[in-house]
Amino acid sequence: MPPYGGKVVRMAVKQTSLELVYPPVSNQEAVWLTEVKEVQTVLRGSDFYMIVAREEARFEDFEPDEEAGTLCFSFVVGSRLRDRVLLRLDDLIPAGSEGESYWLELGPKLM
Repeated sequence: MPPYGGKVVRMAVKQTSLELVYPPVSNQEAVWLTEVKEVQTVLRGSDFYMIVAREEARFEDFEPDEEAGTLCFSFVVGSRLRDRVLLRLDDLIPAGSEGESYWLELGPKLM
């Protein structure tokens, strides 16, 4: 017997895509960007705006391993999402700049 009890089922399907004129930003970044004329010009070219909210994201529990060249930390969103992240710092160094010194500023809202 065919699915749905032998009844013919017809479905209409539409697929669309959304091209972003600017990447998603936090409330704080939006405030900062009000001062940037080039960004305002780009945003004025859009007829569609989407405002969404999520709990604050932050970085915690930094564990650098200089010998292995790695940095392990927790990426936390609110109280429900916590995930461990491992960065291989050597993979982030631009080609041709081996042997140069770099510093990394770490904090709950930036890295």
